[in-house]
Amino acid sequence: MASVNPHNQSSTQDRNGNVVDWFARVIFETAEACGTKLTEARVGVYAADLSDLTAEQITNAFRTCRREGSGFFPSVAEVRRQVVATPDDRALLAWNAMEQAAAKVGAYQSIEFSDPIAAAALLQVFGSWPQWCEQEMGPVLLVKRQQFLAAYRDIRRQQAHGTDPVRLSGMLEGAGNYRRLPGLAAGRITATGAVEAITEGTALRQLPQAKE
Repeated sequence: MASVNPHNQSSTQDRNGNVVDWFARVIFETAEACGTKLTEARVGVYAADLSDLTAEQITNAFRTCRREGSGFFPSVAEVRRQVVATPDDRALLAWNAMEQAAAKVGAYQSIEFSDPIAAAALLQVFGSWPQWCEQEMGPVLLVKRQQFLAAYRDIRRQQAHGTDPVRLSGMLEGAGNYRRLPGLAAGRITATGAVEAITEGTALRQLPQAKE
């Protein structure tokens, strides 16, 4: 078996298809904790199915499975779920961030979405960023939430989206006389659901605003 630094992004197998040392150590530690005996073939299957993840992601995922799992040896899907969010996970993350951004950024400032699917879903359901910010808590918003989650899934399934950040206009920019001068306040929702205050100066791709 070949040795690899587990802190760097790397394959779980070497060029000859052999499982690397760090991956073998991680998977056998988990098997020992769960009282499971692994065959060489099964280790090879796990190595192949997890090869797109980094060593750090895999190590942390197996550790989480050992500490918080059922006590049985985790399946490949269970390991991946610790790392790779499902579309519903990402949609909920975006929704929660949108709620925070409505309060922190507000309808007047423009906002950048690192997740272009979330931006497209917002436009499909609410029409614009200011219209989203005007929503009030209540039964209607709960219905809209389900519509947003469904829109997110559909847009992602269609793959009719890019990967670049998307900018949605606030009320000031939407008025037509807004100049994107350096230093003016704006907002950003990151792919991990964080809400950040940013300043103008970077040209971003815009989606067409939905007509009322």
